[in-house]
Amino acid sequence: MENENKFSTPGDVISFLIEKFPNCFFAKDSCKPLKIGIFADLAERVCNEENPGLSRTRVRQALRYYTSNITYLNSFVEGAKRVDLDGNEIEVITAEQIAYAQDLRKAAEEKIAARKKERELAAQNAEQKAGEKKLIRRRFNRDGADQKKFDNKNGEKKIYRQNRRDGEGNAKNGGKGRSFVKVVEKRSRTFSRGSEAPKVNSIESSSFERVDISTLSVGSKVHVLCGGSNAVEATVTELLKDKVGVELATGMTISVNADCVGK
Repeated sequence: MENENKFSTPGDVISFLIEKFPNCFFAKDSCKPLKIGIFADLAERVCNEENPGLSRTRVRQALRYYTSNITYLNSFVEGAKRVDLDGNEIEVITAEQIAYAQDLRKAAEEKIAARKKERELAAQNAEQKAGEKKLIRRRFNRDGADQKKFDNKNGEKKIYRQNRRDGEGNAKNGGKGRSFVKVVEKRSRTFSRGSEAPKVNSIESSSFERVDISTLSVGSKVHVLCGGSNAVEATVTELLKDKVGVELATGMTISVNADCVGK
């Protein structure tokens, strides 16, 4: 298992070859063109009992990885000579081989440039999405998502929110932009002066008779138990699995459990 892990990647195999054949394989800038048919020599000398984790397939993959590197392709210049495993110069490369290496180098450079562009575009998209999320959170908070709400003893809902600035940068309501205004909203429906609030018909809890909500529909007239001593009259506005939405005579809309609905 240790030997297998030692040669788990082409890079691992290349590091091994650089160490074993220092006059043939090079790490960086001093690459030399390899002898044609050098794979057979490599397989014979390294694929043996001394290196049980190094198969012919892994050697072939590593050799392909090494010879496709731009640094290696740059070694194909006029007058350069191929070398064997021991660094012996074998033959001078031809003009056709130089032209072929240049074509491979150009293709490799274009591929690298394309990958770099993809990474830059992905980074820009990620940055844009992060900016959009930040803007959404800012708008969400600005529009009142962070308003503090609570009910007082009189059933009024108080909202404290930060003043917004107008188009000229002045705080509205005469504040300095950091002051707070109090808005009071009545829960019950308001009526014009002189008009009367609707009467709420109710029945005693002892006379309350539960109904099967499956027999109801939107608009049905019912009585609901709201926690008081009597069941009050209401109109069904929504039917859910185990809850019923109703509107009371006061105009308030609430949701109650099915066992709180009757006639």
